[in-house]
Amino acid sequence: MNVLLVGGYPEFVVREIKKKAKLVIIRKSGREKIEREIANAEILVVTPETKIDKKLLEKARGLKAVITFSHGYEHVDVHALKSRGIKFHTIPGSTSSVAELTFGLMIAVLRKIPEHDRCMKKGGWRKGTEDFGYELRGKTLGVVGMGPIGREVCRIAKAFGMEVVACDPNRLMEGKPEVKMVGLDELLEISDIVSLHAHLNGKTFHMIGTRELEKMKKSAVLINTARGGLVDSKALYKALKSGRIAGAGLDVFEREPPGKDKLVSLPNVVCTPHAGADTFESEERKGRMLLGILKRL
Repeated sequence: MNVLLVGGYPEFVVREIKKKAKLVIIRKSGREKIEREIANAEILVVTPETKIDKKLLEKARGLKAVITFSHGYEHVDVHALKSRGIKFHTIPGSTSSVAELTFGLMIAVLRKIPEHDRCMKKGGWRKGTEDFGYELRGKTLGVVGMGPIGREVCRIAKAFGMEVVACDPNRLMEGKPEVKMVGLDELLEISDIVSLHAHLNGKTFHMIGTRELEKMKKSAVLINTARGGLVDSKALYKALKSGRIAGAGLDVFEREPPGKDKLVSLPNVVCTPHAGADTFESEERKGRMLLGILKRL
């Protein structure tokens, strides 16, 4: 079995694959090198930084399966794989990691943790009512996207004593919903916090734009730990800058890395560098899942 790994993977994964297969590793996504090496690959494993499209697949003579080391798969032309009879697998091993960061961002925004931290590092001690924050308990959380992460966010929200509503634009939900399902417009209107967990595709690109932001409460907070393209960043900047909504917690951006994007610099925005899945536990789980998939192929 010829395996091509593109990107960074846990060392135990590399060791195990080497025991049972001929392995080629490309640590950084270089298109020309991938096009050259994919010609002999039977199994291709990629991270979201590598785009799998028709042009690349034309170079693959004996490819039997593609595996993405991630939940999301907007970087993969699934229809092209299907037309070629190539199997496709995702690795949803980051559910807990992303869900926990989602709540970390919520609390950081609502309790102004970064602001307080910066103040104290400068020797300050802010205790006025203008520096008060808000609790999660009793707030209405609107979850957009009911895949594994969205469902886990719903579960945790209930433990915080939150009211939860949801919509499912990608139709990811399996089984009977345990929360109230509503349309996106209603969700935006009634939620104190809106948390995005939808897949990015043509239907969901910029699903949160000027129109949608205007439907949200002025006191509302937007959290995005899914994909940056779900939100029109220019519209979000205007809404946050003008006070149309109260704040945002962002782990993902339309352009990554965002550099000195003015959205990142706003005081009512808390940012992390697409770190939702970046935990040691998540890497271990995903690595084990990848080895399990390879064993079954």
